[in-house]
Amino acid sequence: MAENDLIVIGSGPGGYVAAIRAAQLGARVTVIEEDKVGGTCLNYGCIPTKAMYQSAATALLAARMEDFGVVAGKPAIDMAKVHSWKRRAVDKLTGGVSQLLKGYKINVVNGRARLAGNGKVIVKHNDGESLELESKNVLIATGSKQAVPEVCGINLKGVMTSKELLGYEGLPGRLLVYGGGYIAMEFASIYNALGSKVTVMVRSKVLRLMDGEISKRLTLLLKKRGITFYEGTLLDRIEEGEKGLTVHALKGEEAVTLDADLVLVATGNVPNTDGLGLEEAGVKTGPKGIVVDEFYRTSAEGVYAIGDVIGPPYLAHVASEEGK
Repeated sequence: MAENDLIVIGSGPGGYVAAIRAAQLGARVTVIEEDKVGGTCLNYGCIPTKAMYQSAATALLAARMEDFGVVAGKPAIDMAKVHSWKRRAVDKLTGGVSQLLKGYKINVVNGRARLAGNGKVIVKHNDGESLELESKNVLIATGSKQAVPEVCGINLKGVMTSKELLGYEGLPGRLLVYGGGYIAMEFASIYNALGSKVTVMVRSKVLRLMDGEISKRLTLLLKKRGITFYEGTLLDRIEEGEKGLTVHALKGEEAVTLDADLVLVATGNVPNTDGLGLEEAGVKTGPKGIVVDEFYRTSAEGVYAIGDVIGPPYLAHVASEEGK
């Protein structure tokens, strides 16, 4: 008999919610996590950005205090304290998730998982040691990772994804955001409010997947706040300039050259299936990610998948409901 009733690979909003629900129903559960409990949402996405948003919103309000009869002088931004506040918010929630898993007697194993077939999962720890686990059922909840375009200079110092920018504790004088989705707009508005000169470059238009009126009105609002937009512009290459980075792009046939201290690449997400051994285990994938049926069963017996790894919408609450 297998030592687990369920192995969950990934501890984000899909994985940890599924693990807790399974434990509530009496299952013996092991969760495998290669990074931090809570996944992208709690550690590198929703929660830290909302904490920074609170700092940004407070800065905007402070700039208008005199409009409400409150005189306190010009506000200043202390990025070290902004990030300290962000870390406190993240640590409180991730700590809560860890306690929940512990409270339900869910075994948490740190390492990178690979399917070995027949209910077996190999976990490689950071120290190089490996552990073999076995279960009647395996749930893949590894989420998504950020898609990075293959252009020259994308690996230069100062070119970052949102995860890396969240770990950068400085305040760039000039921030260029490449992308027009909700992640791009969130960071553009936050850093604009904190004092950076922000430029947004997007291949088509801002928030193209949302209602057109939302896209139009948000663009106008952010323009009033001082953000510069280059819509319909395709990134060509990034080079090291005399003062920071030089970004070369094409707007139709017109060449566009912009300078920046930091470049945020926010061009969407793709399912995170690297190193899982899906093909060897007989798990089929498609253009959107792992292929599942209406019960989240994959093509391999006893293997299930939920959340971002099965494709959009990439939303935490969707993964949680699928997990339950």
